[in-house]
Amino acid sequence: MAAVVLIVGLVCYGAWQRGQTSAMAQQTLKHEQNMVPTVRTRSISATTNPRTFSLTGTTEAFESATLFARATGYIKERRVDIGSRVHAGDLLVTIAAPDLDQQLVQARAQMTQLEAALEQARANEQLARSNNERTSRLVGQGWQSEQQGDTDRLSFAAQSAAVRVATANLTAQQAQVSRLSNSRASSA
Repeated sequence: MAAVVLIVGLVCYGAWQRGQTSAMAQQTLKHEQNMVPTVRTRSISATTNPRTFSLTGTTEAFESATLFARATGYIKERRVDIGSRVHAGDLLVTIAAPDLDQQLVQARAQMTQLEAALEQARANEQLARSNNERTSRLVGQGWQSEQQGDTDRLSFAAQSAAVRVATANLTAQQAQVSRLSNSRASSA
């Protein structure tokens, strides 16, 4: 029985709370509908003194560019300054690059060595070709052993491959010299 009384009491308390909340909501709604807002006004008068005020901010350029040298060195000559107008293709600075100059000299010397190596490989190939032609005729006539014929034929093939290797090395070194020359020209 006490449990029933307790439950009835809780239900009644909940209904009373809901009624109080609803009444407060109705009262707030009526107050907002009937309320007249208070507005402060002031007379307007013209002033002849300009108003000045400070605003924080930063000014940035519309366009900017980060420049990187293609070679290490130091600036030998600077032709523009901060804020100067520049156009595409304008020379901004001249960079003195002694390391790059030394690399270019070394690359040219290596190219000369590789040209000599190519000449030597071609001479060895011509000698191997002559020996192979001579030996192959003699093997066909029975005056030379087949082993010697194979040796001379494979020696000629090896010398021909050496010429191709020397040519490829020279081409690679020419590209290196060209790259260093272009880097040197762009840093000057």
